[in-house]
Amino acid sequence: MYSAIIFDMDGLMFDTEPIWEQAWISVLEARGLSMRPELFSSVLGVGRSQQPDIVRRIYGPREDAEQIVDEHYELAYKLLEGEVPVKPGLFELLDWLGERDIPCAVASSSPRRMIDHHLAQHGLSGRFFCVVDGGQVKRSKPAPDMFLRAAAELEVSPQDALVLEDSANGIYAGCAGGFDCIMVPDMQAPTPELESLVTYVCHDLLEVRDILAGSLDPS
Repeated sequence: MYSAIIFDMDGLMFDTEPIWEQAWISVLEARGLSMRPELFSSVLGVGRSQQPDIVRRIYGPREDAEQIVDEHYELAYKLLEGEVPVKPGLFELLDWLGERDIPCAVASSSPRRMIDHHLAQHGLSGRFFCVVDGGQVKRSKPAPDMFLRAAAELEVSPQDALVLEDSANGIYAGCAGGFDCIMVPDMQAPTPELESLVTYVCHDLLEVRDILAGSLDPS
């Protein structure tokens, strides 16, 4: 039985990763660069401050990595101003957890204004005990700092909390912090290594609810 559940946001709660990817593609094409698969897989779950180093590693030092990241976020903000789709099973899982008084947190590398926007848009602002964003910790995912801070605010130990994630960097972060993790893949398929790290790989959040129901309600 888990005392608390910690949710990632992009790609897990909301179907926003394709929008982030399109922003990368557009910004890079404007500079005559092509989108490389390793870029998107590397930045998934990673905070803004770490992304210029990833851009430099992939495209070389001649490109203005800081400017590319700035342009990417500026475009992504515009694209995400509209309504963002909810991932299947989110409301059902939150309802199930709420009925059992199991507190939930959000731990996302996205900027706080974006987290607040998405939650408010779907009436979810009051459904989470706390929200931790990338600006509140020194190290973003794959470091465990974000999840550890969420657990501290929830007043539970990592061993008593479950992390829900869609990305490899998020799973690495949760496991590094001593949490059980369930992966709900979005744009990044689980590798054999990730499958060996997680407690379950689920198709969607409805399946997460069903697995938790089986472990918490044996009848």
